[in-house]
Amino acid sequence: MELPYVLSLHGFDQRHALQYGLNDTQAAVVGWFANFSLTGNQEKKDYKGKTYYWVVYSKVVEDLPLCHLHPAYIGILFRKFTSGPTPILEKYLTSVRGKPRIYYRFIDGVHPFLLGHSMPKLIESIDEPASKKKYRTLHPEVVHILDELYDIETIGKDGEPKTLFSYTKKAYENDESKFAYMKKFNDYCLDIYNGTFTRHKYPWTDDFLSKNNWFIDEEKNRIKLKACKNNWAKVKQIIISAAIHYEQWFHEESGKANFARDNTNIGSWMYDSFTGSSLFYACIQNRIPVARDIAQNKIADEIVNELPDPIYRETKQLTHSMFVGCNKTEDAQIWIAIEKVYELERLIRKTYKSDNCVATYLGPPTVWTVEYLQWLPTCWGPSTSTMLKPYHVGIKGKPWIDFLKSNVDLVETLGLDTLVEMSNRI
Repeated sequence: MELPYVLSLHGFDQRHALQYGLNDTQAAVVGWFANFSLTGNQEKKDYKGKTYYWVVYSKVVEDLPLCHLHPAYIGILFRKFTSGPTPILEKYLTSVRGKPRIYYRFIDGVHPFLLGHSMPKLIESIDEPASKKKYRTLHPEVVHILDELYDIETIGKDGEPKTLFSYTKKAYENDESKFAYMKKFNDYCLDIYNGTFTRHKYPWTDDFLSKNNWFIDEEKNRIKLKACKNNWAKVKQIIISAAIHYEQWFHEESGKANFARDNTNIGSWMYDSFTGSSLFYACIQNRIPVARDIAQNKIADEIVNELPDPIYRETKQLTHSMFVGCNKTEDAQIWIAIEKVYELERLIRKTYKSDNCVATYLGPPTVWTVEYLQWLPTCWGPSTSTMLKPYHVGIKGKPWIDFLKSNVDLVETLGLDTLVEMSNRI
């Protein structure tokens, strides 16, 4: 028996909340605002016959612990709720004790509509045929961009080819909740074309900029985005080239592989209001490989000089026998990965220095890491030589758990979960 569709979430009609582009977390915050304003505990101001309420961002975080929010993100959300084609709130900016303060209220009719009542003047009714719904229509130029984006492939975690972005138009033509991602991408493309894809409209956080400051050149990005105004060819060019740069983040040697794989939603790739970030913006300039190569090669040179001789010799033997022809970046990645294995060995010895059994199972210093290097070329049997890649080396590689299990005595003494947890701390 098919389960009935759950209409209400956080007190709101989900169909109506979707028309405002709200996700689960955003609906929870709007619900908090609606409920808290009724308690009488919220500071308020009357202006032109309307009542506005002050929002303390830390209070929202405190009252919604399951959402795992940050006060800075609450500020981003309330800016979103007061802007865009379908704003939810209106704001009143005033001064309190010489400092600016913003108060908010629901736009007339919005709160009842979210609760499930009708609002004829909003977007077309949810019950109208899909062919007549404006929010289901993608701009023809955007469709052309999507067609090219879906031709870009990368390598998935399972080693198999996959499309760079997981959302396609055909897959969501009949699923409005998922089609919303496509609509967001459509709107972002239109903003680039109209010259309104700016930090003012889509604020990315200072934290995002600082973490990616090597890859982002704000002045060059501004110039490139400005050149796209009223020019679809330029819009297409900047998005496709950024996607190609982004695909490089999937490479295991990039150092951002796991981060990139978690962001294949084409809408949030352009702009993620939850984190206040834009991977598209970070990838406009092709600076990722340069940063990666410089950093990894410098670190690898330092590691080679510091590794004990037994580990150095075995690592050289591994690279000569298994990875002939690898480039400088891949070579650097191998040395960095081996150093991490040796770091884990030292951590286990330090943590369990009073446990004679652990010391016995590890052997003398460097032996455990050397054993790993000697085990790796045969980890997958006869096919290892053709299957093993540089990004498989080390505690983040696919064979790592098998190596841990191979030391039965150590696993029985410490437990596999403990060893995995210690590996993740490195």
